[in-house]
Amino acid sequence: MLRVTLGVTLGLVLAGCLAGCGSPPKKHVEHPEQRAARHTAHSLLEQARDDVRNGDLDAADKAYADAYDAAKQFDVLEERVDFLEHAGRAGKAVTVAKAYYDANISDVKGYSLYADALLAAARGSDALDVANQILGFSDQDPDGHAKKGRALLLLDKSEDGLEELRKPVHLAPDSAEY
Repeated sequence: MLRVTLGVTLGLVLAGCLAGCGSPPKKHVEHPEQRAARHTAHSLLEQARDDVRNGDLDAADKAYADAYDAAKQFDVLEERVDFLEHAGRAGKAVTVAKAYYDANISDVKGYSLYADALLAAARGSDALDVANQILGFSDQDPDGHAKKGRALLLLDKSEDGLEELRKPVHLAPDSAEY
């Protein structure tokens, strides 16, 4: 009888400990397909950068597009849009950024990327609309105010634009960007 009582008590203590302690945290296990996609994307990204250095802009754009398609990493897309803007292909940058923006309506990074592309294409009115959408997520977003200020400057609204450009400095005083 004592053994049964001890066994039950020990079982209850052990069960209580397991319930209180919880199970160990689960490790994220990367599937072989994910690893292969990441590796492919990395190789294609390096190829795109080599193509840029060699001046083959069409090949670079294709490699960037393929790298993004392989792993859907936002930083690859962001680098591609930046490349397009600096390569004098702002119209293409707008198209690429808008595709992400349209497909990811709750991701403010997509709004920012799209607004940057619109600003590079000198589409002030459209950039202003997107900047206002960014500020709709949070009116304390320094990036949204910076984009709004730049858009207003493009629209020849200098006083309003400069006022907007002062806001990021106050919201993020430690940021060298603003």
